Amino acid sequence: MIIGIDLGTTNSVAAVMREGTPVLIPNALGESLTPSVVGIDREGDLLVGRAAVELQVLHPERCASVFIKTLAARVLETQGMMFERAELEAPALVSRVMQQCEKVKKLLSRQEKAEVVVPDREGNFHESSPKVEITRDQFTQWTQHILARIELPIRRGLGDANLKRADVNEVILVGGATRMPAVIQAVTQIFGKSPHSRLNPDEVVALGAAVQAGLIAREQSLDAAA
Repeated sequence: MIIGIDLGTTNSVAAVMREGTPVLIPNALGESLTPSVVGIDREGDLLVGRAAVELQVLHPERCASVFIKTLAARVLETQGMMFERAELEAPALVSRVMQQCEKVKKLLSRQEKAEVVVPDREGNFHESSPKVEITRDQFTQWTQHILARIELPIRRGLGDANLKRADVNEVILVGGATRMPAVIQAVTQIFGKSPHSRLNPDEVVALGAAVQAGLIAREQSLDAAA
């Protein structure tokens, strides 16, 4: 059996072809999305996904992940802290803030503002914990330098294919970050048309990989039969 895998920076997804249709493979918790985090517990056992996310809060030095550091750094700045220094001196605080920022990023795709509660240096929350409100416009402004990177690879891809933007009939967005209104707006401005949004951006890469895996498996079966 050959499966398709999307190893994302935030979540990973796997899928397989069954009866001619790509199907997502659930993890041990029955979920299709697995956080792209790994860690090692006290016994030396490897933890993956949600279990590693929880370990990251208590022992961030034993885990590795990719989160939206730009947003977390801005939140910490409001409390008079530099991200790099806080990461060394209070890693539990930084880990908690980054977890919340990941949720806030998703919320800002559906609403105009959201809050991040800043824990103490040990990563604990209290009734008196400060709250930082973040608006969609602020988040867009803070991440504008990232959005600016979108156009160049698009131009290169079109150039390599000898195509003009007007030659593109439909644009499909993949990856959870493409839910951000700022990403959709940037792509719309580049192509002059709204992108395709009927597919789940978190799942479409894995499903496509499963289709490709199915084609590879079919070719191998035909070669073996020959």
